[in-house]
Amino acid sequence: MLDADSDDYERVFDRNYGVFTKEQQSKLRSSKILIVGCGGVGGTSAIQLARSGIENITLVDPDKYELSNENRQVDCYDDTLDDYKVDVIKDEILRINSNINVVTYNKKFNLDEIKNVIKENDVILAAADDLAYSSHLLTISQNLGKSAITALPYGFGGWISVFTPDSPTIFDVSGTPHVPYKELKAIEDNKWYKTCAFYSWYISQGRWRASWYRSFTEGEKHLAQICPTVWLVSSLACLEMLKLITGKGKVVIAPRRWEIKGANPSIRLTRFSLLRKYWWKLAYSITNIQWYDLGKRLHKPGVSFYLWLLSRYEKNEKNE
Repeated sequence: MLDADSDDYERVFDRNYGVFTKEQQSKLRSSKILIVGCGGVGGTSAIQLARSGIENITLVDPDKYELSNENRQVDCYDDTLDDYKVDVIKDEILRINSNINVVTYNKKFNLDEIKNVIKENDVILAAADDLAYSSHLLTISQNLGKSAITALPYGFGGWISVFTPDSPTIFDVSGTPHVPYKELKAIEDNKWYKTCAFYSWYISQGRWRASWYRSFTEGEKHLAQICPTVWLVSSLACLEMLKLITGKGKVVIAPRRWEIKGANPSIRLTRFSLLRKYWWKLAYSITNIQWYDLGKRLHKPGVSFYLWLLSRYEKNEKNE
């Protein structure tokens, strides 16, 4: 057991002092971290942050572990199935350092409620499975004067970026429509939006199988994810958090981001694509033209094109 009243802390994190000064490590120790979404990215990040010396962690996730989580989620085992993720991760954190103050909420706050939780913390990791929810979390955090990090793994690919109070928002850099949460959620769950919007990420970079992607667009399958990419993305997100808190190293702040292309392979520092940003802004504007349902009519050719591409990929897969 790590004794808070002795020099045990310095001995446990002795190797950190080869990178950080005592003052920088003290900042890590006292910082308050909020992790919203404790699945693949959030759960793995929580453990890494505990092993980095952070002693104040708040975990938010309404879900329990299920069998499909075992392929990538760090604390999902046969004997933790049906347990709340936040409870299991809390226990694991306290096994690392019993002095860590771990606050857990096994619920999904609405966006007004969670503002109070955000205010109590210094840095936020937005890692909820609900992309619309995470997008709004980032912006809410910025508006409250907090820095927030998000990370998205998908198959062989992934990206990570930091959003500070002074940086552009996720809506500014990605082309995601800046609309209320419920409207954005409906858009991102829409079959036709999924068919077009994520194609280049998930097929070309994530290297998803086309048949899985088609089922994903139909709402029958979840994000295709593999453990190494999820943990790699989590590690880079934690690295950015350590840099942000200690002030050591250059933080990857939006519109810059880490981009992982595991199949190519490369891990590089890049920027959110301006072409993609304006393409999706234009596409969203056009497909929402209400006059004589013109938007829906213009949307159909784009969907048909991507479905045709999917059919070609599926045909090739059958011949492999």
